[in-house]
Amino acid sequence: MIIRERGPEEILEILDPSVRLTAFIVIDSTRLGPAHGGIRIRRYDSEREALLDALDLASAMTLKAALAGLDSGGGKIVMMDRPGLRRARAIDLVAEALNDLRGRFFAGPDYGMTPRVLARLRRYTRHAAADRVCGGLALADATALGTLAAIRGALAVAPGGARRSGLRGIEAAIQGLGAVGLSIARMLLQEGARVAGTDTDPCAARRGAALGVRILSSRRLASLQCELFVPAAVGGTVDEPFARTCRARIVCGPANNQLSSPQAERILRERRVLFVPDIVASAGAVVAGVLPCRTDPRPIIARIGPRTVRILREAARTGATATEVARRRAEGRVRRGR
Repeated sequence: MIIRERGPEEILEILDPSVRLTAFIVIDSTRLGPAHGGIRIRRYDSEREALLDALDLASAMTLKAALAGLDSGGGKIVMMDRPGLRRARAIDLVAEALNDLRGRFFAGPDYGMTPRVLARLRRYTRHAAADRVCGGLALADATALGTLAAIRGALAVAPGGARRSGLRGIEAAIQGLGAVGLSIARMLLQEGARVAGTDTDPCAARRGAALGVRILSSRRLASLQCELFVPAAVGGTVDEPFARTCRARIVCGPANNQLSSPQAERILRERRVLFVPDIVASAGAVVAGVLPCRTDPRPIIARIGPRTVRILREAARTGATATEVARRRAEGRVRRGR
């Protein structure tokens, strides 16, 4: 959940009853540069819920880009998935809207977007990211690399005897085995971690099992005693009941807007569970998407690790939550405009 202290620069609604399309484009800020943000295709109960999600996600993108030191603003596109949605034509209409914005918004993938859908978008607009960036790095893998850098940073400062930087032997629980969650699982397993996971999509769960992930129910995973819990699904899953019962030492993942409320993070802190804000941990894709193609994004993504250490140490020193520290740093840069 994002608590906004300012409004977005622009909100556009795309409606076409003939293709059952309702979509929102939110440009939160272009103070540091053109807005970057993903396209989310998801079921919503109402247009209001979809718009509020777009507003929160766009604001988080502004903070994420600012914190990563990028010359980029934040935005989001949310498309309501519903029966009868003619997805191909809907994507074409979103491409037209991006062209009308003339470079103020640059779109990438998010929940519900597949490489095939992204490829169609790119056929009709140049204001959209490729599925793979410089050096053949997939955007999902860029996000996963950033999350692993943040995990290493958290392990280096974690209380309760967890101080370490290597991943071998740690027990990790991944909530969501989509493209990013699966990539994180693969990287953790390659480094010798033991990985459990869950996903509501049976196909995603089977892909995880094929990698060596131990598949559990959502309830069992949330209560698993482990060193690391990785939210990699939709937002709002780190709520107060989870915070009160979480048995992990560290919560660090790429899901956007994981916290259902600031109180959830305070409960985690009181229980000495280290929480890494998603605006820190999930910045890998925006780094890869914003940089010129000739620039290898991996060294810049790796900086997420030391940034995590600095934020967590400042939070411990000042008594603020890690999210408060990260937001202050990001908002200060946005205000300065540089």
